[in-house]
Amino acid sequence: RANRIGVEGGKVFGKALEVNSALTQLTVEFNGIGDKGGTAFGQALRINRNLTELNVADNGIGDTGASAFGKALWVNSTLTHLNLGANSIADTGGKDLGKGLAVNSTLTELNLGNNKIGAKGGIALGKALEVNSSLTQLNLRFNGIGDQGGKAFGKALMVNSTLAQLNLAVNRIVAEGARAFSKALMVNNHLTQLELEFNRIGAQGGKAFGKALQVNRSLTCLNLGVN
Repeated sequence: RANRIGVEGGKVFGKALEVNSALTQLTVEFNGIGDKGGTAFGQALRINRNLTELNVADNGIGDTGASAFGKALWVNSTLTHLNLGANSIADTGGKDLGKGLAVNSTLTELNLGNNKIGAKGGIALGKALEVNSSLTQLNLRFNGIGDQGGKAFGKALMVNSTLAQLNLAVNRIVAEGARAFSKALMVNNHLTQLELEFNRIGAQGGKAFGKALQVNRSLTCLNLGVN
């Protein structure tokens, strides 16, 4: 962490993962590997069959790198934890990660917090959760997915049966998105933790959640602070 590995070092690490058969956990957080380094890691994951946990947070990875990770999720069957938080991933990268997530059946934890994924990326990730059957934790904090993205996640939670923890704090979700979540909570029996603080759900959204909590029996932690 914070070792100034840089872009060229990131590319070399990516190449190494294509042939390494021992490493199971790797953290290169805050090392400035950039989009090219991120792309090298994504490409490596299409070949590597032993790495289970990868942390490349805070590395300046953008849409190109995120798309490489998305493509890797189509074929990788060993990675369970992926941290892409605090990068520069926008809607294109978010959409490609969503496509990969819709197919992947091994990833259990994904951190995309503090990126720039936006509404289109949020919608794609929400749709992915309608069919994904492995992810248990997803962090999309501070990504500006808005009400449209929020509604996509609410719709997904109507049918998803594996996600246990979802963080959508600081995402400009308002009353309509809150109502979508509330409807989901009336039928979802698997979600245990939902973080929606620092949004704008207002009084109508609060009422909707109140009604849902009269029915829901699985949620143990709900954060609606500063709404």
